Amino acid sequence: MDESIKVENKQQVNFKLIEVEKIKFFENDPAEIGFNNTKVDTKIHTELKINMKQGIIGIILEIAFSLKEKPEINLFGIKTEHTYKIQEISKIVKKITNNGFNIPDQFLAILISVAYSGTRGMLSVLVTNKKYKKIILPIVDPKKLLPQKSN
Repeated sequence: MDESIKVENKQQVNFKLIEVEKIKFFENDPAEIGFNNTKVDTKIHTELKINMKQGIIGIILEIAFSLKEKPEINLFGIKTEHTYKIQEISKIVKKITNNGFNIPDQFLAILISVAYSGTRGMLSVLVTNKKYKKIILPIVDPKKLLPQKSN
């Protein structure tokens, strides 16, 4: 998938999805944990891996579904990494500290959106229990999945 987008400062950015990896997946037996089609909580965590030399950004998503009334009881979950090759990465990603980068939110939200959709597809294939197949990964504004900014 080759894409070209314009970001906030009207700069064109070319990128390509180069790898999709399922890092882990788990599915607990609903009978063993007492799941009876009750309400479910969804937890989503986003991380970034950036390699400026290689021009690569990795989006790591960890999604877990748990019982709403007992959030410590996990039903099923997945952790994925979607890796993108960014053409001329230094024009869009600015290194501000040893471990800190400045990336336009609009651009990052697009990468996260693709990763979230891909992870949704993996869940539809990997989840095998019929009770769990009825649980829907919510539609989320990708900007709400942006990793927390640190100083």
